[in-house]
Amino acid sequence: MSHFRHGYGQRPNEQVRPVNPEIRQYFDPDLPVYGPWKLWQTKPELPSDEEILGTDIPGDFVALTPNCITEPWVSKEGYLEAHYALIREDSIAPLRNAVARVRADPFMKDTPDISIYEKVFVVGVTLARAGLALHIQFSTRRAGKNIAWTYSNRLNPGTIVALTPRHNAFLSKCVVAVVACRLMEAVEKDPPEVDLFLASPSDIEVDPQQEWIMVEARAGYFEANRHTLTALQKLSKESFPLNEQICSLAGDIDAPGYINTEPCMDFSPLSEASALDITTKYDILKRWPSQPMGKLDASQWSALNRMLTKKLAIIQGPPGTGKTFTSIAALRMMLSNKGPKDPPIIIAAQTNHALDQLIKHISVFEKNYVRLGGRTSDPEIRKRTPYEIRQNQGLLTIEGGLMTPMRKKQNKLAAELDKLLQPLAPSNNNRPLAASLFLEHGLLSREQVDSLQETAQKWQQSNLPANADPLAAWLSDCVREFDSEYAGDFGFVDDDIDLEYEQLKEIEVEHGRYEDDWSAFKTRFFPLSPGLCSANSAKVSRMALEHLLKEKDFYKIHKRCRGAVYDYLREKLIAILGEQVQRLAQTYKDCSTNFQIGRFERDYCILQEAKIIGMTTTGLSKYRGLVSSLKPRVILIEEAAEVLEAPVAVACLPSLQHLILVGDHQQLKGQCADYELCGHPFYLDVSMFERLMINEMPYAMLQEQRRMVPEIRKLVAPIYGDLLRDHPSVGNHPLVPGMGDKRSFFFDHTAHESNDSLLSKVNDFEASMVVNFLAYLVMNKVPASSITVLTFYNGQRKLIMRKKSQNHNVSNSYVNILTVDSYQGEENDIIILSLVRSNDHRGIGFLAQDNRVCVALSRAKYGLYIFGNAQCVSKHSNFWYSVTNVMSENPEDPRIGPALPLYCTRHNQETLIEILKDWNNITDGCNKPCDRDLPCGHPCPRKCHGSEHDWVSCKQRCSEIRKCCNSPCICVCSPPHIHDCFCGMGKDSKTQVFDAGSDWDDFDGDDDDREPKIGPVSRPRALTRTSTSAADEDAMRRAEGVRRWQAFAKGGAVLDDYRRAGIVVGGSHPRKDATSVQQNMVGPVEGTLINFDDGDGQAEVWGTDDEQPAASAKGWMVTYDGACDRPAKALVLQKHANDYDHSPGGRSYPVEEQLIELS
Repeated sequence: MSHFRHGYGQRPNEQVRPVNPEIRQYFDPDLPVYGPWKLWQTKPELPSDEEILGTDIPGDFVALTPNCITEPWVSKEGYLEAHYALIREDSIAPLRNAVARVRADPFMKDTPDISIYEKVFVVGVTLARAGLALHIQFSTRRAGKNIAWTYSNRLNPGTIVALTPRHNAFLSKCVVAVVACRLMEAVEKDPPEVDLFLASPSDIEVDPQQEWIMVEARAGYFEANRHTLTALQKLSKESFPLNEQICSLAGDIDAPGYINTEPCMDFSPLSEASALDITTKYDILKRWPSQPMGKLDASQWSALNRMLTKKLAIIQGPPGTGKTFTSIAALRMMLSNKGPKDPPIIIAAQTNHALDQLIKHISVFEKNYVRLGGRTSDPEIRKRTPYEIRQNQGLLTIEGGLMTPMRKKQNKLAAELDKLLQPLAPSNNNRPLAASLFLEHGLLSREQVDSLQETAQKWQQSNLPANADPLAAWLSDCVREFDSEYAGDFGFVDDDIDLEYEQLKEIEVEHGRYEDDWSAFKTRFFPLSPGLCSANSAKVSRMALEHLLKEKDFYKIHKRCRGAVYDYLREKLIAILGEQVQRLAQTYKDCSTNFQIGRFERDYCILQEAKIIGMTTTGLSKYRGLVSSLKPRVILIEEAAEVLEAPVAVACLPSLQHLILVGDHQQLKGQCADYELCGHPFYLDVSMFERLMINEMPYAMLQEQRRMVPEIRKLVAPIYGDLLRDHPSVGNHPLVPGMGDKRSFFFDHTAHESNDSLLSKVNDFEASMVVNFLAYLVMNKVPASSITVLTFYNGQRKLIMRKKSQNHNVSNSYVNILTVDSYQGEENDIIILSLVRSNDHRGIGFLAQDNRVCVALSRAKYGLYIFGNAQCVSKHSNFWYSVTNVMSENPEDPRIGPALPLYCTRHNQETLIEILKDWNNITDGCNKPCDRDLPCGHPCPRKCHGSEHDWVSCKQRCSEIRKCCNSPCICVCSPPHIHDCFCGMGKDSKTQVFDAGSDWDDFDGDDDDREPKIGPVSRPRALTRTSTSAADEDAMRRAEGVRRWQAFAKGGAVLDDYRRAGIVVGGSHPRKDATSVQQNMVGPVEGTLINFDDGDGQAEVWGTDDEQPAASAKGWMVTYDGACDRPAKALVLQKHANDYDHSPGGRSYPVEEQLIELS
């Protein structure tokens, strides 16, 4: 219970709460519960150097006990120890193998699995709340590419790395570290920089001149496992409440203890009827309601029964059957029947994305929840993180808590470190370390220092200041500044993106530090400078150096040896300083551990008031001490089949009474970093969910799917058989535009696969076909957001993305292009699936895994289109063999073949696409002419298309009548234009062809006559004039035309004036979105034809009904360039008119022209 104090030293509104002692007891290493510690129970979180250097043979195994998947475990201890060893091996093996390869070939370049960083130097020490970190800089030269750090999975926080001195190359020395922080502004420096937590404080070395090599295994992610390993050690010393079911496989599963105590539950949250009409309270152990309530179907109702009445509830949910919907129903029931003093319900999921989706549903009916860990992308959920809640609650103090005293102790240690590292500060970079410093640490005797001082005073050198250290005078020019000489990456190509953006964000969010942002990582930073080193490259043996250091008068040491003597002294001094830093680091580490406990003590006060707490399965391990102190009774894990067994096992806290596992073992499995541990004989990838299903533990299965149309659902029938039924609603899904009645199709081809630069599989032909088909669907008005492109290989994903960006029809459309593994739990209207694999004998890789294929085939609601080599995949997989059989079962209307059938409903025409060139013959319809009229009434000149005519430009003569002079419009129909002009003529007046002369020149208001010429002039010239026999009233109209032209030339015309200008200038008019601009124009010379119809190759003689072929014009003619894709609207003086293509992106090809741009 919280309480407030307002006495002396107490700030107003400060909330003070007592500390929860159980949190400290959880972390107390001196509290064994069941017997003495075993070796595996005392191993450190991070691997030792012996574990990483333990083998010279890449891929060599340590002794492991396989996961027992077909029979019970003998004991809880054996179960936990086996999984600890498997998880630790999975965490360490990739790095151990990488180190073995580098040891065998120290100069090897980067590979897809191994990143090697050279010229690694320590450039600073960072004190963070989590511990002391070394700030390093490094070179990525061995990558041979510029690293796209924003999208790269290199050196993510939590990644384990191994370092070795450059000259050792892992022969005998290895330092293990974890990436502590990877700020984008740091890694994008040249050279890049990151922070590292070392496995042991005793490994810390602070010599800025020591050059290292650093190796990273790109496979796996240690941070995901390190907390699970610690939690397994802790669980081995605790009671295991579900031991009989999880280890012994006891099929007789009782009700949870709290349900046995209070079995009556109120069903009103699920009932749509009034509480007055029906009974809403039932004893769920004796009288479960016979009829489903709410919107639950029969199988969901049965599953809900098991979820509420069994202490271990296993719910299998095939694709589209409503796993999350059923979980929400169970949570709603439990929350509505939860007592005010009952502990929070814990929910977890494998990924942050899946967790946030679950929390969004919960937030509709329950606002008192907390999202623990990570940085959710949802702004509403972010408000319910401990960090945000604390900001809104005001100051919270834990009476007797560890945070405040530990923070003070950390600050004191920071001051000690600052003093200790002062000699290596950048301010001392350009001068040697002081002689007094060597004296202080016993490296020089008093006599030696006196000899330096006495001689320095006698022979003060002119190039040294009077107060220079005597050691600097002695060294003189024997030393120079240390230079690390980083090679630039000029000429390197950009690195490929390693991960999908969503996957990368998932890693960053999940394994960020406890607070809201990495900006809180640093508390103090101490930069280190390499200082000076010997200027003489000649080597002096250590024996000789030790002999020279016995000399009492240093000036008797020859000058050529002085630099080497200084290097030796400096090395010894930094070793002494390093040992002191190591002792301080150990103290700081202990302090940081207690600080973390203090944070748990603080956040306990927030979490205990919540009704439901959400976190990832990694968070269950990471925050286990905090969660355990809440004494939760219920834990629900969504997508449990995707989680390895160990993270679920550690969720079995001593207080646990009720564990609910929801998932589908026929879909994606848990992921291992070391593929050798997957499958036989170790079976690490088998989840607890799948193992319990294999051993026929009682479970419930959801059987009615609401996602896929029957045609697509049949494809997964080989896995689920007749157990999966269709909900009536799936029959209401619409057809796919442009595909007729074919909701699915397998485009079968034989184009061979290849490898990209990272050895990922790609298929160029298939990628091109996929992108063209994607463009076809989008042009058929399928929303881009309704389409997802899936593939099994990241290399193919990147290739499809590149080709999409080059296709102008879809380059600006946002379409999800993802790997199958990242799309678990998602769905979309239309799925395009690229299989990639196409070879004669090399197998099909991921496509042979039925779980992955099941996910790929079950994401689409009403359109699934597969591109691949059917014979290749069917030959290597029984599942694919069944899929191709289903798609070819109707020989009269097969859903598989070497030609992709596109369907035009308007012409009842089917077009077959076999090769890439076939796409050139269609846009989004068929190859027949479009039979619809344009808005102007003329027939569309294009081939059949499904889109509207907004982008089609009519090239025929406009049939409208001019408002001003009642004469036929002389323009082409497109673009739309105002039927008016600047001619100034009455309805009965006539016009005539202009010759060059003063009327043209004088129309702009100037009195000067100008010579006719071709080229830009400062103001526009008129293109028309009235007849010499015109009446006076026509002169008034002419004057109005002059006013409009002058306003237009000065940039003062309105939009309609600009449109009118186009009528006078030429036959094409400015588009509707044209803006008023000032232009430069030229007057035509005598005999010029005015081309008012730049679509038919004819030039019209102004004022007459005559037309002449444009190509026969002897002089230039004026055309308005309104349809071309020039950088700006322009006038074109052409000798030949050409047919203009008014389609989007169309081009014109004048034979000869002069361009007069509008300025």
